Amino acid sequence: MMADQIKKIVVLGAGVMGGGIAAHLAGCGAKVLLLDCLPNQEKDADIGNPLLWRNKFALSAIERIKFSKPSLIYSADDISNIEPGNFEDDLNKLSDADWIIEAVLERVDIKQSLYKKIIPFIKSNAIISSNTSGIAWELLTKDMPLDFCKRFIITHFFNPPRYMKLVEVVSGRYTIPDFTKTILEFCEQNLGKGVIFAKDTPNFIANRIGVMHIMDVMHLILEKEWPIEAVDTVLGTPVGRPKSAIFRTADIVGLDTLLFVADTLAKRCTNDEMIDMARIPSYLMQMIAKNWTGQKAGQGFYKKDKETNQILAINPKTLDYKPSIKFRTPSLGRAKDIRDVKERINTVVWADDHSGEIAWEAISRMLAYSARRVPEISDDIVNVDKAMRWGFNWKLGPFETWDALGVEKICERLSKQGAEIPSIVKELLSSNENSFYKQDNNKRLYFDIISKKCLIEKGRDEILSLDNFRKQNLV
Repeated sequence: MMADQIKKIVVLGAGVMGGGIAAHLAGCGAKVLLLDCLPNQEKDADIGNPLLWRNKFALSAIERIKFSKPSLIYSADDISNIEPGNFEDDLNKLSDADWIIEAVLERVDIKQSLYKKIIPFIKSNAIISSNTSGIAWELLTKDMPLDFCKRFIITHFFNPPRYMKLVEVVSGRYTIPDFTKTILEFCEQNLGKGVIFAKDTPNFIANRIGVMHIMDVMHLILEKEWPIEAVDTVLGTPVGRPKSAIFRTADIVGLDTLLFVADTLAKRCTNDEMIDMARIPSYLMQMIAKNWTGQKAGQGFYKKDKETNQILAINPKTLDYKPSIKFRTPSLGRAKDIRDVKERINTVVWADDHSGEIAWEAISRMLAYSARRVPEISDDIVNVDKAMRWGFNWKLGPFETWDALGVEKICERLSKQGAEIPSIVKELLSSNENSFYKQDNNKRLYFDIISKKCLIEKGRDEILSLDNFRKQNLV
């Protein structure tokens, strides 16, 4: 099957991710069948039209799409591309589906039960994928029929699907390469996505690094006694990250969701040298127990005072809220007027002030961790950088940040602290290279860990870099 032959897509699961994926597919012109389970009770059933009850979850998702802000769909007219249904009445409609995307609860037993349920109804060349955020292909396909495994792929969309560029694709040992290629082409050409291939490791690439980084900082604030507002101020725009940075991002994602992803790391990455940082700190467990799970609950690390409309920030040691501080340092003042992200991040990280302390400690640990994950989670640095730019909206990926701050300069400071230099960094420097990327005319080259040579980055031929033209005085 070719990408242009994908006409009908089925999304299994009408929750936040399933509904968001369906909306983006419909907005890009695909015909989508959105299915979910039946509600538990018929107390709200419409006797005149029982389908209103039986399709309740899918219909509710469509209503959320209609009124979502920012909009999850390109045009209100595109909503007509989504047909609601349920797992009991509409499985026969899967017979002409070209791609089936599963987006149900993150439990292997629930997912596999659904797979077994749909197998009798799908055509022989239909592609099946899971939107899991971190469950391994091997676990999802265990004891499943070989024919199913041959056309099963993981396609991890990031939320919200319309706005987040990244799709992580994981294929398994039995997956037919042509099916993977078809999904790659469809996601890039039809959905406007940036696709990266990830290895079948826990939480793949973006969440493995991004969530570990978040959890690491959540432990560091106790040790260093950093106010959460200070951390968010420093680790946001000044260093090329979204303004929501660490704790505001956690509130937006949901602390319970973050806990689930972190728990996967803690349970399945037992040999990870930073495993202790993946374990949930007690204050976070207490917040979740109180249902202070973030934006959806009205409070998390931050909340708004209903009487004064003032933003309050939590003290993780006491769980008391206090008015959010305006954190200012000399380096932040200088960085505010710097447009170039590389110059800006250097201004903050190397500063001899409180912002510099926070930025260096948090970012240097992330850089070392990312370097140690290659080749475990990816065979090349390019996919790692793309994952963090496209999945977490960082302006610079980890290895691009190594280069921006200076590989040798970082190593010198790490060595003074008694920290171990990651092996990939040692290999880079022993190969007489001092950066992970370099320019050769209009081509970007990257350091390949297998050949220990700089290779031309694939897929950039269609990209015109204005920075390169400026350096040649052509702009």
